[in-house]
Amino acid sequence: MVCAIPKTGYADVKHTEEKLNQAKEEKEKTQEALDQTEDELAGLQETTEGLKGQLNNLNTELTTVSNNLADLETQIETKEGEIKITGEELAAAKLVEEEQYAAMKKRIQFMYEKRDYVVLEMFFGSANFSDMLNRNDYIEQLSAYDREQLTLYQETRATIAAKEAELIAEKEDLDALKVEDDMPLENKMLTNALESAQK
Repeated sequence: MVCAIPKTGYADVKHTEEKLNQAKEEKEKTQEALDQTEDELAGLQETTEGLKGQLNNLNTELTTVSNNLADLETQIETKEGEIKITGEELAAAKLVEEEQYAAMKKRIQFMYEKRDYVVLEMFFGSANFSDMLNRNDYIEQLSAYDREQLTLYQETRATIAAKEAELIAEKEDLDALKVEDDMPLENKMLTNALESAQK
């Protein structure tokens, strides 16, 4: 007895096998696409993490620059106060110098114009030898005082010169701080980033 399998049944099996193979191929393609998408997603996550790290670094640098800027502003305010005080001290020292100069000029003028008179007055106006010695001692004290005043005047001149040099240096420092303060934020961040990279 021969078993007869209908032809239509064999065609259905073959057709089902083809559909099954097609479904397997589509599943493999879908799996490959899924794997590729997962790889891309992982790559994007790594990129995102890298960008987050860079953003954190930039935020840190921005905070540092902001803090440095605040410090610079404080230094500028302090330096401006120091310059004001130095300027006041300089003005006071110049006033003292002018007063000392005027007083010394009068004394020197008097001594040279009246020198002969003072010497003659000392000799002839003295009641006795002791009085003449006292007058001579007084003249020596005046001369010593004048020398002290001259030394004081010279010291005042030196103080003024030092104060002027200090004021100039402070103004230069302030100008340098202001130049740093005026530097755009992007340049500061770039400079800081370059300095960090060089370390």
